[in-house]
Amino acid sequence: MGVPESVRGAESKIQRGSFRFSFFIQILKALDSEYPAQWEPYLETDDSWETAAARILRHELDASDMDIHTFAMRLSEMEISIEAETLESIVSLGEFPFSLVLQLSSFAPVSQLCRFVDQKDIEETAGIR
Repeated sequence: MGVPESVRGAESKIQRGSFRFSFFIQILKALDSEYPAQWEPYLETDDSWETAAARILRHELDASDMDIHTFAMRLSEMEISIEAETLESIVSLGEFPFSLVLQLSSFAPVSQLCRFVDQKDIEETAGIR
């Protein structure tokens, strides 16, 4: 399945909340879990997990009519400072934390993400409610 983590290593990442989105989608596939339908074209390929992660985030940005520069600006409104060029780099490489998808969802809800995280909790954490 291509999930190189030991059980202990995976547990540690999850407890710390320090896992990448590519790891999250690996786990979904390894567990044969359902995932948002719009992610299927990116997960049902032989592409690397990082490539799939990058394509999924790009899809979600496009679905929200948002580019990387706008995303970086919206993050700065949440007091998350990241240069658009840095954001572009980590997204292109698929090397971004799962929390970045949650941050996107706080102002541009990701369809069916509520299977994993309640949208209300995302908004409360982001200070929207």
